[in-house]
Amino acid sequence: MVAKNSSLENFLLVPERQLLFHGSGIPGVRQFRHALNETFGRGLYLTSDRERAESYASFRTTTEYGGECDAQDIPTDGFSPTCYAFEAHELRFLDLRTDEAMEATLPLWRTYLRTNSNHIIEAARKYYAPDNEMLREVLVSTVVSELSRVLGWKGKTNRYAFMEPQCYLNAVFTQFLQRDGYDGLTAVEGNDRTGALETKKGDSWVVFDPIKVRLVEEYRVVGEQQ
Repeated sequence: MVAKNSSLENFLLVPERQLLFHGSGIPGVRQFRHALNETFGRGLYLTSDRERAESYASFRTTTEYGGECDAQDIPTDGFSPTCYAFEAHELRFLDLRTDEAMEATLPLWRTYLRTNSNHIIEAARKYYAPDNEMLREVLVSTVVSELSRVLGWKGKTNRYAFMEPQCYLNAVFTQFLQRDGYDGLTAVEGNDRTGALETKKGDSWVVFDPIKVRLVEEYRVVGEQQ
């Protein structure tokens, strides 16, 4: 499928084989879902940096609910730092790791939201209860602030993105790219921090549909990760 937004074709990556990692506090996972904490769209968050994934495994093991599961999913034996390796074969990724790529994407994304704002708001009203705080944030982000904080970008040396409200507009951003045939994206992210715990900065690879990557290895992370 040829992307409708031809201006983004210069930022298309289709690796023949890409090895990616996911750090978790939960061992034995066989069915992966989209992340609970999203920054660049809805999907499974991976990284090409094994050490970065391992830092997330340690981080999620010691933070509430492992940072990625509901309370009822907490392992009975407790959390354990675990890393998963996946293979992605010939998936279409939008490469957002440069300022040029982000600058090309932002106007298209904002145009998409403005063009589809009525549908987005209608869908949000059905998704949330009328008095839900997230619904109010959708209305403010889409109507009042003209989407200026829907997707943010900050500097060449400290790149990161954010969406508000995360749980809804991230799903819309994924739909925005999926309609043009993208299976995922890659971007540079900062580190997560809780107290003395801190994850390693680096790249994230977001696979919109987790079943499109193949799990090839699971291993326990041994030793303290910085």
